[in-house]
Amino acid sequence: MRISFLKPLAIVAAVLVAPATGRADWMTEFSGNSQVNAPQQAADGVINFAVYKNTTGDWLSALGVTATQLGAPGDPSVKGAIDTKATYVYMYQIVNTKITDSDVPANALVALNVAVDKANVTGYGSLNGKVFKESDGALVGGGTNTRLDYAGGDSLAKNASPVEGFPIDGVPGFKFLASDTGVVGIGSDSAAMNATNAGFSNLPVNPPPSYAPYLRFDFGTMPLNAYTSIVFITSNVNPNFYAGLTQQGTEFAAGDVATMNQAPEPGTMALLALGLPLAGYRYRRRLQKRAAAAAAAN
Repeated sequence: MRISFLKPLAIVAAVLVAPATGRADWMTEFSGNSQVNAPQQAADGVINFAVYKNTTGDWLSALGVTATQLGAPGDPSVKGAIDTKATYVYMYQIVNTKITDSDVPANALVALNVAVDKANVTGYGSLNGKVFKESDGALVGGGTNTRLDYAGGDSLAKNASPVEGFPIDGVPGFKFLASDTGVVGIGSDSAAMNATNAGFSNLPVNPPPSYAPYLRFDFGTMPLNAYTSIVFITSNVNPNFYAGLTQQGTEFAAGDVATMNQAPEPGTMALLALGLPLAGYRYRRRLQKRAAAAAAAN
């Protein structure tokens, strides 16, 4: 039976567009925290982050939570609708902390900005009254447990860098190992501050960093030691580390957090490397057979 040279391409394409498979639930290697205090210390704080991989069809039901839509409902440019079917859920919780005696006087944080690929954001919102929970059941928030890390409260010795800071280099202050399991959960905390609004924005060129666009979550006025509920972004693009910024007025403190990747997954690149040469080989073989048949006919 003759096989069209297009068939290998079709097979490769079908594999590439199929959802990625692998371990479901929390992706611990993309969960952790960054303590940020640069380029401007007035905006310093802790950005806790975690990524949930959805393979059940409805991540809200799987986690047993409800979500609040943020942004302008019905505006397609805002994408504030809640996408329960997305493959990846990027979650964030910030705490307004001061970490060194040389810091400027405490100022109130007002927002979290996360660098995103706008075209690949399928939705965003807030899990009101919900915070991260560690493996020992401790809730992340104020007091001595401001960071999502190993159980037992904040432990700077377990962090690769106690102050993650600027510039953005793809390395957060702390992340779990891929082999860690059961380190992330969600708990209820009525003292957590809920986001009031969200939407896309481009940050000013000065001060740096100026990555655009960002998805900004507003929290009103967060005094010292206040902490937020979890906010989330949904996407079908796999995770990597890039810029997250706490904001106080017009001042920003930046660090690396988990957010959507802007490059193909390594598995996708491997399939391209294997599949496309195979398709090319079969195409050349077909051309050679046609040429041989034409020569024989003459």
